[in-house]
Amino acid sequence: TYTDIEVAQWFQRIQAEYISNGYSYYIVEKIDSNQLIGIAGLLKTTINKQEYTEIAYIVKEEFQKHGYATLISKQLIELAFNKFQLTQIIAQSNVENFASQKVIKNIGMTYDFSYLRLQNNRACEYQIYSIKANSKIE
Repeated sequence: TYTDIEVAQWFQRIQAEYISNGYSYYIVEKIDSNQLIGIAGLLKTTINKQEYTEIAYIVKEEFQKHGYATLISKQLIELAFNKFQLTQIIAQSNVENFASQKVIKNIGMTYDFSYLRLQNNRACEYQIYSIKANSKIE
């Protein structure tokens, strides 16, 4: 649960990303019903002092395991390469998040490296995967 202040700060961060990068999170809806599935986007991130653009998504639990994360990820990659002319995109996943790792591998990303990241006040291992603009999206 987040406080109103935390939500407002998060919203301000997203607005700032749109202004500076032209992209951030998007609302994701089912085409046939306009039902909210979740959010997804392209985000600037810094890992080990290196800047990257990553795909990120949050899919509501009732829509998980139906292929939406894979579809969303493919569309984000196409958007990144075709509209924003980015040359590389990453995805990161906690080593314990097997569902996200499956999505990442299914869309043709390859493993690059791992690092430790603070999550809920503890160091967690994250894996970084990437795909380049000239790669085939699965």
